[in-house]
Amino acid sequence: MDSRARRESEKAEQQAAVLAARRRRLADAAWEAAQYGRLVEVRAGDFEAEGTALYARRDLLSLQTVRGGLEVCLPNVDALIIRPAASPARSLPMEAESFAARLAEMQIYGENVEVVGRDSTNRFQGRLETAARDHLALESPRGQILIPLRSVACVIRPRPADGALR
Repeated sequence: MDSRARRESEKAEQQAAVLAARRRRLADAAWEAAQYGRLVEVRAGDFEAEGTALYARRDLLSLQTVRGGLEVCLPNVDALIIRPAASPARSLPMEAESFAARLAEMQIYGENVEVVGRDSTNRFQGRLETAARDHLALESPRGQILIPLRSVACVIRPRPADGALR
């Protein structure tokens, strides 16, 4: 009787694990990566970047790369490759609630950024002038560049000494 109960219990646990995996969202995986400070590779078209996950909330994943910060719009990337955890879980401070909210924070400081489009062929550099409801506006030497948010895979926040990422 004990072996039968044990088998049924194991089967129930397996079914629960499958159900949990089916309910999981990309945002949940990003949040877990940030909790453990995991190394994450982001891919959008030909664009690839790798960094340590620092923060995640809803459609936002923030990474620290060797060249600067990377703000990722989760629904607009092709893939995340999350490396195994190397450190214990940590608590994350409350910051921006979404990708749009992070852009609004960056707008306050007029940050110089590089915007990578979903297909990676479109990349724009400039000062973040406006984070509007459905687009962002960059001030550049060529003029104002308006980019629909649905087209943005990520925004690179280069370190001041590095300039823009290549």
